Parts: sequence; structure tokens; C-alpha cells
Amino acid sequence: MTTFKPSSELLAEAFERAREQWRVRAREERDIAPTVAVKKPPACSIAISRERGAGGGAVARAVGAKLGWPVYDRELLERISDETGLRTELLESLDEKRSHWLVEVLEAFGGVRTISGPTYAHRIAECMLALSPHGHSVIVGRGATGVLPAATTLRVRLCAPLEDRVGRLCQNQGMSESTARHHVDKVDRDRAAFVQQHFGGAVNDVHRYDLVINTARFSTEQAAEIVVAALRQLEAQVEANSIPK
Repeated sequence: MTTFKPSSELLAEAFERAREQWRVRAREERDIAPTVAVKKPPACSIAISRERGAGGGAVARAVGAKLGWPVYDRELLERISDETGLRTELLESLDEKRSHWLVEVLEAFGGVRTISGPTYAHRIAECMLALSPHGHSVIVGRGATGVLPAATTLRVRLCAPLEDRVGRLCQNQGMSESTARHHVDKVDRDRAAFVQQHFGGAVNDVHRYDLVINTARFSTEQAAEIVVAALRQLEAQVEANSIPK
């Protein structure tokens, strides 16, 4: 008989795996940097924005599995942002130059009234920006596509027609059609308002993204393969741009 773990236990395990990965990467970067003569190109990340019911979580996990990268969804980001010790540990994994860059970016955000000070959005942005220099991570939602540096971030939007999204929620979560429609509408409006209020811009603006995928046309596996293929192209561009002319 299959034993299902509670969500809190799964979250704790996922967080520890992700935490260990950025710890290892930080150690490797500190150990290798003094001996490497050729400058390494910046590491890339993936930021995923998604409509409710478009299968964003499943696609993100499939991408993470293909790449061997940690996936930071809402729960993981909120856990990091809510626990001061963990945020400090993550920030301390950055070198002095990167830490200075992070401070500059957050100070720029301070010009926006709703994000200045010790607010939830500021903490989330801090965590995402601290993760970004390490690269090799998939960050889902929370305005990541507009917060992370465009040069090293593949910005993905996952969408699907309303009927498909409602049908997915009815099938996967046992919702009635009317409940699913109300839920999709509310979540999409809340997400759009969060991004607009704290980070600026409309989540439905296709110009915010490098790749838009209709998950009604592609399976989770196919969508993940498309994302990985686009990432490889971005990594090649970043590497080419890092070579001295």
C-alpha cells in the first residue's frame, strides 16, 4: 500500500534539498574562483508565471527533474522569507560583489512605495534575487519573471483556455465546475494584483516573457522539453556574450 506524506513533510524535504543545493554551489564557487583563469559565464535561472489551472506546478517540477535543479514555488519562497535565519544564510552565500548588487537592486525597489521597508513583497524579492546569482533554479510565481535579471533568466508564461483550466481543476481536485470557475478567476485576479501592486506591469503582457506555452496543446512532458530547449539557447547566448571581444 502506498503511503502518502503530509504536505508539510514534503515541503520540509523539498526545502532541505534546495537549501543543500545552493550551499554546495556557493562552496564550489568560492573554491573554484581563485584558480580559474577564464571567467565563467553567469549561471541562468528559469522564472515561470502561470494561469491558475494551467499546470504550472507540474511543468516546473518536470523541468526541475530534467535539469536536476531545485524548484522554488510559493511555499518554499514564503518559508525562506519568513525565517530570518534562513534568509541570512542564503544572503551570506553570496560573495561581496554579488551582495552589493543585491543591495542596489533592492534599493531601486525602495522607490516603489508599496515595496519599501520590511514588507512581504520585499522579503520575497530579496530571496529571489539572492537565489538568482547562483543560477540553476526554477522559480515559480511571486513576480519572478519581472524581478530576476532578464539577461540570465528564461521567463516563461504558461497558459490555457479557461475551459481547459476549469476541467483540469475539476478532474485533479474534485471541484465542481462552478467552484472551479470562481477559484480560477479569483486566483488569477489576486496574482495579477500582487504583481501589479508590488512590481509593476501586467502579468498578461506577453512582452514580459521569452516563451509563452499553451498547456492545452502540449503535455506536461512536452512543455518541459520546450522550456529546457529554450534554456539551452539562452545559456549559449549568455556564454557567447561573456567571451571577451
